[in-house]
Amino acid sequence: MNYQSRPALLVLLTALLAGTVFGQSFQASVSGIVTDPTGAVVPSVKVTVTDTSRGVSFTTMGNQDGVYSINNLTPSTYTLTAEAAGFQTHQLTAFPLTAKQEAVLNITMHLGATNQTVEVQAEAQMVDPSNRPSAVLLTTSPSWTCPSSTEMF
Repeated sequence: MNYQSRPALLVLLTALLAGTVFGQSFQASVSGIVTDPTGAVVPSVKVTVTDTSRGVSFTTMGNQDGVYSINNLTPSTYTLTAEAAGFQTHQLTAFPLTAKQEAVLNITMHLGATNQTVEVQAEAQMVDPSNRPSAVLLTTSPSWTCPSSTEMF
């Protein structure tokens, strides 16, 4: 290898290593389903999570199935606010997110004016991504059988 190609090789190796180092993610996420007290989904809910230590907010709109998701959150303590027309504002205060955590926070909206706020201080149920099932049980017994070539039809 000549000396002129070494800088190009160095640049190439640096780019490849940077991709592996920066590809590591420590971000957390929050997702869930928004329902009313009867269990019916509430579509198009505005959900905002705010990092209480930095004051940074992230907002999304729930879809027609009441599902919302906010990704790429830095590990910190957050406040969640959900707003929809005809419902009281729902607020969950001070829930922590850790690195790589996928928090599932299902929200129950209560009927009322949006200027009324329901503040929830109970602990949120969190999903531990390291505690996922890693296997699926498959049975080997068939649900139907094929006739053999020796059987008469």
